[in-house]
Amino acid sequence: MFSQLLQLLFFQIEDSLFQNNAGGANIGVLGIGGVAIIRRNRFMDNSGTLMKLSGNAILTLTNNFIIRQTSYALFMASGATITATNNNIYSISATNGPISCTSITLTQSNNAFCGNNSLGIACTEWASAYFFEISDDCGVCQGDNSVKDCNGICWGNSTTCVNNTNYLYVSPTESFYYTEVRNSTYATIQSAINAASNGNTIILLAGNYYGAGNNNLSLQGKSIIIRSQYYSPAAVTIDCQNAAVSAFVASNREKFDTVLDSLTIQNCGTSAVYISNSKLAVKNCIIKNNYAPDMAGAGLRLESGGAALIENSEFSNNTVQIGNGGAISCQDSSVNVASGIVIKNSR
Repeated sequence: MFSQLLQLLFFQIEDSLFQNNAGGANIGVLGIGGVAIIRRNRFMDNSGTLMKLSGNAILTLTNNFIIRQTSYALFMASGATITATNNNIYSISATNGPISCTSITLTQSNNAFCGNNSLGIACTEWASAYFFEISDDCGVCQGDNSVKDCNGICWGNSTTCVNNTNYLYVSPTESFYYTEVRNSTYATIQSAINAASNGNTIILLAGNYYGAGNNNLSLQGKSIIIRSQYYSPAAVTIDCQNAAVSAFVASNREKFDTVLDSLTIQNCGTSAVYISNSKLAVKNCIIKNNYAPDMAGAGLRLESGGAALIENSEFSNNTVQIGNGGAISCQDSSVNVASGIVIKNSR
């Protein structure tokens, strides 16, 4: 969608889609001393280098979803400083893998890296830092992500795949990009929750979820995991479209083995996640742009003995009209922060 931006000393790109771009420096060229902040974007099916960095340029990559990059390395850097956190990089056939670089300073944490042809052999800093690999339903992490469908997310070419009956798949209201058809997919998130048993994982296929059955979701006291395809919050968005409803409601004595993982939840006209007399784990999520006109806690509201376990999640631009706690409101309840919570522009 974007191509060939100008050479700049500073730019910040958020919540955007870069797709089917060819040529060099599709985002731009970051000059000596330049600073770039790139977060919550989707990069898909590009064939050229996304960015070139030189001199003492500083690049911060956070919560980006990058898939099917071909021909050239995603980033070409010389003498730059790169910080990469919570990015998901899949099926890269580009020469030299994610980064082609010389003499860079790299800091990385909690990045997922799978189905790529190269581990970055032209960049010793990247190779030594490495990424953790996420296994697919077949227990492998190799090859192209579309080689085999094992009724799940399977990047490898194993011929011994067995359908994982613990997984339930939900089709999005609106797909971000082509997603392989899965067996036994559900049309809405609520229908999958209704059908789920304790111990099941509900996988939301990449795309936008909105409308009836995709908000005001009752978790029904079940011990289930609801997560995005590719473990990336940039791959799945649950959008309340400014309706006065929560996205998720935990009020049936759920415990911490009820988990929301790797989701973006936005535009709710009340608390995006509501917990009452129950427990809920929120991991690797982005909860943003929610507005609660009649109560505190536009992002997350807890009351009546509720409890939340929050890990590696971001709350941004959540606003209340009455009371305090734009991001999180806790009344006669408790919030446990395991690690990595970010709260910004919430009031």
